[in-house]
Amino acid sequence: MIKITAAENSDRFFLSEVCIDTVQTYDSILPGAFEKQAKKFSEEGLPKTYDIGIVKLEDLKLGFVGFVRLDNETLYLTAVYLLEVYQRQGYGKKIINTIEKEAYKEGIKRVVLLVHSKATWAIDFYEKNGFYVIEIEENKIKEYADSRMAKYFLPSTILMGKMLKCFGE
Repeated sequence: MIKITAAENSDRFFLSEVCIDTVQTYDSILPGAFEKQAKKFSEEGLPKTYDIGIVKLEDLKLGFVGFVRLDNETLYLTAVYLLEVYQRQGYGKKIINTIEKEAYKEGIKRVVLLVHSKATWAIDFYEKNGFYVIEIEENKIKEYADSRMAKYFLPSTILMGKMLKCFGE
């Protein structure tokens, strides 16, 4: 069963490892971004502006997620990254389901995320998991959730989201 546990500062090297492992996937559209983030994790530790969860299967670390609550009803998913060896095995869907169930228990009604407009594989993945495009225009993305998205906006991204529905107990 997939578990997401709060990251500790000692996880910073694992976070860095996941970022380095992701370079090949994203380097053509975000050159240098994941090397930079890997260095930041290993040197500075956990981010201050959002929470990180370590994705585990039993005691095996598969990857990490990042998230922050924008308001009482909206969770912004800042990151979902798996080590390459665990990609395309159904873990992504299980991670999204786990996040949604936990968020729903906390009163969250919607999950939103930014995805690079050229990361068609990521857009396809989120669409297959029930997410839809909310906005493509930079100014409107920044205004989302009473402008709380402005500090998280990244160039060339689109805002996607999903309304959460009741989960069986």
